Amino acid sequence: MTPLLLCLMGPAHPQPAAPRAFVAADPGRDLFAANCATCHGDTARGDGPAAPALDPRPTDLTTPEVMARSDDKLTVQIKIGRPGTSMLGFPALTDEELTLLLRWLRAQSTAVQPAAER
Repeated sequence: MTPLLLCLMGPAHPQPAAPRAFVAADPGRDLFAANCATCHGDTARGDGPAAPALDPRPTDLTTPEVMARSDDKLTVQIKIGRPGTSMLGFPALTDEELTLLLRWLRAQSTAVQPAAER
């Protein structure tokens, strides 16, 4: 075979395509993105696109102070909101959705978790 013909035919053993990055679905992250990220930011640090217009500014949800709160307390705050702030309640979120959201949120922080919820 001529070199030109070999070139046109391609390699005898084609290389596999480079692997694509795989991002696993995370329903907690998706819930946070849909309901919280506008104010709290993609990484829950209180730096979402709406944050500069809010007074007081949204809380950094990854701090040790927030992470020390129980899931029950955080669930109530998410469901009914926080009086005196711009934090509105999200009463339509189900218990299952809240569990997924809180699991994702706790994974964003390296803070020590409450002993009863580790």
